[in-house]
Amino acid sequence: MAPADTEKIAARYADRLLALRGEMIARTESIAAMNAGHEDAFRQQIEAERLVPENVTGTWSATGDDRTRHSHQAMNNQARPFGVPFQTPSGALLRFPGDTSLGAGAEEIIGCRCTKHYRVDMVAEVKRGQ
Repeated sequence: MAPADTEKIAARYADRLLALRGEMIARTESIAAMNAGHEDAFRQQIEAERLVPENVTGTWSATGDDRTRHSHQAMNNQARPFGVPFQTPSGALLRFPGDTSLGAGAEEIIGCRCTKHYRVDMVAEVKRGQ
């Protein structure tokens, strides 16, 4: 193979890798921002005293396919009171998928497609308001 052909093939490969990296960063940051927005919405309701944190529960929901990392699959369906972080088997703490505020590293957030589902105990909220 001629050196010019080798360079051309290598350049195309590098371009594809750069595009893939950009897509992964965009996807990771977008999902993390969406999850952070949900967390902030509940936090704001608690700060405004419209909800009490004891009545809000978050449940980790792993995507559940063959691309889901084992540490996140292990946390699937784990429920935590609002404000209590999830802990991966490796010890990383996350308030929600994609969260790095408690020191979770890249190995726990890059490409994460998990979500956190929130549940409000409305019966307790109604009783609280009476």
